This record gives sequence, C-alpha cells and structure tokens, in this order.
Amino acid sequence: MAARHIASCAADPDGWPRLLAAVAASPGLGFAGAVLAAAQEPGPAATREDWEKAGWQPGPDARARVWVLAHGDRGPRAVPVFTRRQVTPARVGASPPLPAAITAAGTADRAGGALTAVARRRDYQVTRPADAARAGTDAGQHAITIPAGLPPDRAAAALARELAFIISEENLARDGKPVRGRDAAALFPAEDSMAARSGTASVEADSVAWLVLARLGLDPAAAGITFPPAQAWAGGDPRSPLDGLVTAAGERIAAAAEQILAHAGKVLAGLPPAPPPPSPAPEPSAPARGYGQYPRARPPGRARVTARPGWPCPPRELAAVNAAAAAYYRARLPGSWAAAYLDGRGFGPPVARRWQLGYAPGGWTALLDYLRGRGFDGPVVEQAGLAARAAHGLIDCFRDRVMIPVRGPHGQVAGFAGRARDGAPGDPPKYLNTRRTASYVKDRLLYGLPEAAAALEQGARPVLVEGYFDAIAVTEAGARRLAGLAPGGTALSDAQLSLLAASSDLARTPLLVARDPDAAGRRAAARDYKILTRYCPAAAAAALPADRDPAAIFEADGPAALARLLAAGGHPLADVAVDQELAPWQEALDNGWAAGQLLAVRAAARLLAAFRPADVVRQIARVAGRTGLPHEEVAGEFAAAVAAAEPSPKGPAGDRQDRPAREFPAPPGGGRPARAARRPARAGRPAARPPRR
Repeated sequence: MAARHIASCAADPDGWPRLLAAVAASPGLGFAGAVLAAAQEPGPAATREDWEKAGWQPGPDARARVWVLAHGDRGPRAVPVFTRRQVTPARVGASPPLPAAITAAGTADRAGGALTAVARRRDYQVTRPADAARAGTDAGQHAITIPAGLPPDRAAAALARELAFIISEENLARDGKPVRGRDAAALFPAEDSMAARSGTASVEADSVAWLVLARLGLDPAAAGITFPPAQAWAGGDPRSPLDGLVTAAGERIAAAAEQILAHAGKVLAGLPPAPPPPSPAPEPSAPARGYGQYPRARPPGRARVTARPGWPCPPRELAAVNAAAAAYYRARLPGSWAAAYLDGRGFGPPVARRWQLGYAPGGWTALLDYLRGRGFDGPVVEQAGLAARAAHGLIDCFRDRVMIPVRGPHGQVAGFAGRARDGAPGDPPKYLNTRRTASYVKDRLLYGLPEAAAALEQGARPVLVEGYFDAIAVTEAGARRLAGLAPGGTALSDAQLSLLAASSDLARTPLLVARDPDAAGRRAAARDYKILTRYCPAAAAAALPADRDPAAIFEADGPAALARLLAAGGHPLADVAVDQELAPWQEALDNGWAAGQLLAVRAAARLLAAFRPADVVRQIARVAGRTGLPHEEVAGEFAAAVAAAEPSPKGPAGDRQDRPAREFPAPPGGGRPARAARRPARAGRPAARPPRR
C-alpha cells in the first residue's frame, strides 16, 4: 500500500508536498510510517504509548484501524497506531498537545530566532548583509549568510535550508561517503559559499525547510518553497524502484528536520508566548522596549530570566555595514604587524579565524572608501560608529589597530574593539571601542557569549574575565568546557547577566570570576559579587598568580596550563567581596584598635545582610577570624544589620514606618565621623586609629 501511494504521489506535481504533510502530521512514525498511516486514514496518527505520553487516551472500544511497519532487532514488524478521531484528552477539559508536537513559533521572526539558536549550537554565526545576493554558508568561517532583503518567512526558510545542507554534509563526512552533487574537496567553498547545489541534494534541503516551517506553524508555500515531481529528482540507480528511492530520501529528510526541530522547540518553549495578532482597533499600550533593553525592576530573591532576544537584530543596515567592515578587517590581517602580534600571544591563524580577528589599516579613509565602493553611504557608516567627522569630512575611527568584532545576542557584529600597536606614535588609547550606536551599547553586550553559546548550552562553565583576549584565551583553553566572557571594559550590568542567564544554567554551572589579580581587579570582583549573587549565589573567584591575567598565562604557559588552573575552581566570590570591605580597616585590625575592629565588622555585616551569600555562617567565621572579635559578637552584628535592612510593620496610621538603621560609619579618612565603640579600648591603646595629619 505504501509503495503504491508513494509511486502515485511521485508522479503527481503536487504529490511530494502531500507526502511531507503526512510526515509533519505524524512526526513520530518516520517517513515510511507516516506515509503508510496517511494512506490508510488521513490525519495525525501515533502509537498508543505516544498518545498516552502526550496526555490522550484511546476510547474504551477503540481498536487500531491503521498499521505501520517498525524496524527492530528482529526485522520489520506491524505496529498498531491510533488516529486523532480515536482518542480523547485523558483529563476532562484539558487541551493536551499532539504527540511529538513542539511550541509553535507564532511569527516568522520568532522562527528565525529559534533557527539562529540552532545554528549557534552548531558553532555557526548567522549574518544578514545588505549586499548578499543569495543565502550561503562559509564552513571555514563557520558563518551562514542570509540576505537582509528577504522577508522574515523567506529568511527563516533560507536559514532552515542552510542548516539542512550543513547536517547533510556532516552526516556524509561522518559516514565516509562522497559529497553528493559536487567535489568533496570543494566542500563549503568560501567564495560561492554553497550556492552550487542542485538536484537531489537541493530538493532534500528544501524539503527539510518545508518540514521545519510546517512544524513551527508557518506556511511553507508562502515562504516560496516549491517542488518538481518526485520522479524528476529522485534519480539514483534506474534499476531501483522509484518508491524505494523516494522512501530513502524521505527518511533522510525527516531525520534532518528532527535534528533541527529538537533544539528549536526547546528555544521556543523558553520564550514568552507569542503576542496575538494586532486587532483592527488596538488599545493603547505601553511603548515596547527597544533592542537590548531589559527591565530594571526585579522580584526579590534569585533573578529569573525569561525574555530572550528576537531575530533579526535591528536595525538591519547597521548589521550589514558592520558585517562588511568585519570582512574587510579580516582580509587585511595576513601580512600585517597585527598577525605577528596575535601569533606571539598564542592566537595563531586558526584562532584568529575562529574569532574573526582582523586589522584596520593606518589610512585615514581606507575602510570608508571600501564601504562606499560596496554601496554603503557615508551617513550609514557614521551611524555604525565606523567613521567620525573631522574638519575635512569623514575619516575612519579605527586606524592601525588589531580589530576584535563584538557580536550581539543574535550573532551579528554589533561593534568593534581595536587594540593599538605597542609604542604607536601619538600615545593613542590602548583599546578603542565603537561609540554608542543603535546596535552597540557596551553594557548590554557580553563579549564571547555568541561564540560560546553552543558550549554553554552543553554545560560549559562560564568564566568572567577582564579583557577581550582573556575571553578568547579561556574559551580556547577550555575546549568546550570553559567559556570566556568579558564585559568589554565596563562594570558588569543586569543586561549582561540577563543575556548570560538566558544562555546558561547558572545554578548547575556556577560562574567563575577570573578578574585581573591586582587591586583594580579585586575591586571589580567585589562589585561583580553585588550583582551576581542574585543570579548565581554560588559564584566563585579563580586563584590567579600575581600580576598574570588569563591571556598572559595562555601566552606564557599554554592553553593546558590555563585550563588546569581554572578547572581547579576557586574560593567563593563572597570571600573577595568581604575582604574588600575589610581592606580599608586593615591598619586598625593590624594594630588591634577596638573601634576599628567593630566598625570593620559592621561594614562586612552590612554587605552580607544586603547580598546574602550561600554560606553566611562561613563568612561570619571568616570575619571573626580577620577582625579578632568573638564569633557571637560578629553574628550579633550581622543579625542587627539584617534587622536594620528590613522594613518594620505598618504603623498605627497605616503607613510603613522603617526602623532607624544602625550607623555604619565610613572608613577612617573620609565621610562622617565614626561613632564611639561599645567595647572598651585595650589598656595603653587608643580607641580608634588617630586621625591623619
């Protein structure tokens, strides 16, 4: 029956979409099983076990009217399946999903976002340049190009098609088979990408895209996916029956679509529900948040992140000009001093290629001339932060620098960081970042996150570092077990942590902070603690050698040494924060001044009360040991600080009356004067450190 049905559909110009529709309706049965079930009775079908797992149950008198073949260890066997007409929800009033159903995208943009996440999971970045004529994939750069001019549904279809080609070639390479339809040595050509695909491979990729869009709730026909009759492209050995060739192709297509949908469904399930379509007369509503903006208000307790960025990243013209600039910088790297500099730091050509590092030539308008030749107007280049106005017109912002592209949450280049040459004339700033633009807001981007997104989703430990090269060093040394992340020379922000929390399970893999091991790095780590504790109470601080940051360790000792050092973990980040609070009182502690000891304890207690770590008891013991005060007195100060931080019950008039907070005087040398100590001073010693003269 299946063979006759497949042969009939293969000869019909509209037959192949009907076969794909059967697979989309009954995805759990595979291609042959879904087609056989549809030939007996149209509509969704599944085994009894799959219906019950999804929350359905066959009727008391229901008997299987549809049978399919399942292949097991003992060969093919007949398996009964039930159709949608034969089952009812197991719970009265419930509306369970169909078996193997995934969350519908709702819009083409959300579907594109989910597919972008699939590409990132496979270590591919998705870009949308304005000058791209067609979609393609550069395997050497691990980049997928989707033309910016495509409508959202066609863009999602093109991205699904590229993913299908990538999966197909990976499966062929894994099985040791030759590449179909082209020379294996020219796999993923850099110039023409993968545009020369045709024949069976092209139709199979289109079929995967058809299934993906259909399962995501979109209309594949509206996205422009059409097919010739199956008998025109199935090809193969003329001695083989047509139904066998079509079935083999269908099984490959169904398997590839499931690989894409397995992760896309998880991404969509984690998104807020899609907004309903606009009504003819919409009610006034609050203005939507702009790109990269995150809510400031948070519920008490541990922060939860549910909102994820949409796709594609607006505005498209800035993403396009930044992508063109990144390609220009990459092409200028070989043979420049920047290439030798990177190689000397341990970032040779393979690393530079993976991170798409480049070089900005020293001319005043080198990049500007190139971009104008590519069709970008001067104002657009200026809006992207790549050019600035001077007395005689626009000039390049980045000149004679190592260029580091900084990507947004969608994978597109949002801006750049440029590292000046050592000893450059004029003493320019060592690092220069893109100025604030519509796509580049420094405290809303986390360098290294898009590049490490796939590793983070598979359980890699996030490591917060100071600089861009530190992030590269950690990720390269970690071999998918560590992911280096840098806030880009700014204090860690809520928006950056929201991005990280949306890409990594911080409860299962706590963040490791590896700031520079100097006074500034310790102060930054203490600031990090105050914001990190809401997202990751178990965050730890790495123990780095003095005066050596991760990039320096990577350069001098190699990636294996850095990986071992970071794999050893560290001490709780709360230790760094508490020590930083005690540091201004160190002279009083060293001299045993009673008032200084008490005020140091109160400073630490205020921190612990406001940002309670996972190990409060341990921190109280540490403070007692550092200050020399009894443990019970330190615990009492902590309890008093907690009480002072909590509002009192409502007063008689119904308004909230806050308790007067205990004083926590500023450290000696600044702020209001310290209050006298409750404990008597030791004999022969002053009650507090003497004032400075």
